[in-house]
Amino acid sequence: MSRSRKIIRFTFWTNNLMYFFLALIYILTFAIKLQTSFMYLTLATVLGTGIVIYQIRYLRNNLGVKSLKEQYYFADDERERDISNRVTSELFKSMTYVLVGMVAITGVVANTYNLTTKQFGIVNVVMLVLALYFFNMRYYLLWDKYDIT
Repeated sequence: MSRSRKIIRFTFWTNNLMYFFLALIYILTFAIKLQTSFMYLTLATVLGTGIVIYQIRYLRNNLGVKSLKEQYYFADDERERDISNRVTSELFKSMTYVLVGMVAITGVVANTYNLTTKQFGIVNVVMLVLALYFFNMRYYLLWDKYDIT
């Protein structure tokens, strides 16, 4: 397995875990009473932050990533840069369609059902978290599609 594939796979799984804790934070914020949710909210925030710190340290120490600020920190050659450009352009097209769909769904839900502000927020948060999972999954699958080595 190439270095770039290891980086893509590692970031895919850690991003999924981070999105889970982000969803947990949102759910706890909306679903549970304020007195009991603060402890769970703090725990989910600490765990999510810990995952991000672990991800950065693992990338730097074990996978040899020098700087995460570079656009192609995971690419070793021109072929991988080309794959990254194709995957990113395909992903941005998908993001545009999903965001337009989210606006349309939000409008339909707002006009069809008499939702409270809390319910409307929950609908938007669920759509946001599902979109994050969708984009992460799509990036991983597109990378596998274009990387035929």
